[in-house]
Amino acid sequence: MSTHTTKLEEIKALIQAEQTMADKRTKEEILEEIRQEDATKDVPINSAVAIAVLSGVASVAGTVACLSIGFLEIYRQDVIAFWMACIPFCFPFITGISIAYRKKLSCVGVHVSLLLATLLTGGAGYGYSIEPVFINRKNCKIVSEDRGNCDKETLLYLYITNGGIALGFTVIGLIYSLLICRCATKRRHNREVNEHMEHEKQAELQKRASRRSHEKVTYVPAWPGSYVAHPQATAATKTEASNGDLNAAKRLSSDQPQVDHKVDSGQPIPNKEQPSNKDNQTSEPKTGDATTHL
Repeated sequence: MSTHTTKLEEIKALIQAEQTMADKRTKEEILEEIRQEDATKDVPINSAVAIAVLSGVASVAGTVACLSIGFLEIYRQDVIAFWMACIPFCFPFITGISIAYRKKLSCVGVHVSLLLATLLTGGAGYGYSIEPVFINRKNCKIVSEDRGNCDKETLLYLYITNGGIALGFTVIGLIYSLLICRCATKRRHNREVNEHMEHEKQAELQKRASRRSHEKVTYVPAWPGSYVAHPQATAATKTEASNGDLNAAKRLSSDQPQVDHKVDSGQPIPNKEQPSNKDNQTSEPKTGDATTHL
């Protein structure tokens, strides 16, 4: 029993070790996929998440400020319509999420434009609402007698605090987005340069491969001692083949009988090995005699 239990424990330990190794491999593969995908984007993933967080905090703070001033309108008649002052701070969250999702330079440009518009409208509205809402809070009027005191400090401080947070995070988000825009521009330029260099490298490798394929020569035997080069042969190999043909021709010419071309009185001297015309005439049968004999 003890040996059986020890074997089971060893098997369980092996299974757990394999599972942990598989989990590590899957985590490493996931991280590698994330790195490869991040290399193809204009904005790094960390910067995109930071922009989304900054815009999200500004949007949440702006929403809380709008709600607090909206509840304050129940008790005070002099703060009507001031809840719209912090509405512009809610919109940059949309473009921040788009940056975190797409990581494109165009999304950063849209986000920067929206942040500028938010600072112009939301900042102006929030700055204008501070005096009537917070500074002149003692001059409030009761909407109805059963609602009690109109000086609601909790709502006032919520509005002032959240409005300031929204404005501050919007400014920080704008500065950070401008820096990321510059970084994304450089990153896109470097990626385009690397892609161009890689394309040129591949083209050069293809050219080298084509040159090597053209340099390969195949010979077809025409007769013993001579070869005919393939049409794709280079000039050097063709000259070598022609030299081989010349050597073969020389060998054939050396096998044939030689003729002495010495000149005596302007007439060539026949070789001794060749028979004379008289011998040719004597050796040839006379057709006339044969016919007469017959």
